[in-house]
Amino acid sequence: MWKELQMPETHFIYGRSKVNKVYFTHLLPPDERLEPDILPTVCKYPATILQHLVNFIFMKKLLFLLLIASVTNQLFAQTQSLQGKNSAIYIVRHAEKQTGTDPLLTEEGNKRAGDLARELKDKKIKKIYVTEYLRTQHTADSLQLQLGIDTIQVMADTSCTALFAAISHNNDWNKPILIITHSNIIQKIIYKLGITDFPQQNIPEKEFDNLYRVSVKNKQPVLTHTKYGKPSATSATMMQ
Repeated sequence: MWKELQMPETHFIYGRSKVNKVYFTHLLPPDERLEPDILPTVCKYPATILQHLVNFIFMKKLLFLLLIASVTNQLFAQTQSLQGKNSAIYIVRHAEKQTGTDPLLTEEGNKRAGDLARELKDKKIKKIYVTEYLRTQHTADSLQLQLGIDTIQVMADTSCTALFAAISHNNDWNKPILIITHSNIIQKIIYKLGITDFPQQNIPEKEFDNLYRVSVKNKQPVLTHTKYGKPSATSATMMQ
């Protein structure tokens, strides 16, 4: 930890001389610079320099936060303004998975991937967005091969920033697309697409059969929720 003592005209910084030399002593005349082998040391420099450094660091952080806020607002605005009459965003969770860090699909999951392909084969899907995890990519394989369309990989991120940026980059807001993601991200995507009353808790762990569709009607986002394939354990229990 640095210890700063403020004097009427001068600041003194106490700490390791190597750090002083790297960050502070280069501001001094050569004959006043401290050598790194002297511990402890005192680095003396005008108080105005410290103030400039503090102001510089503060401004960098402020500009960074403003940039993040601006990008987020722009992306949210894009979802509101660029979704047109041809927009249809289908959203599903990956199919049933094995265990492990980056697991493959189970046999049941592979069957669900086929069910998804049959469900969406006539929906004119133009592109599929998946994450870096194999379970989302393999869920997309059957439909991707059947339709001969591109699959775009984006980072799994609850802010949805990478996903929305990729959709904008590919000019896909006004086309039917499929997003295959995770149980803790689906609700974030739907919310950011304008369905602000959608529950924000995670999709149940054993639930894989939800199919969401966000379209536009009278310039307003509309959510449709259906099921596909074999009912998941959670869904089957609810239906009884």
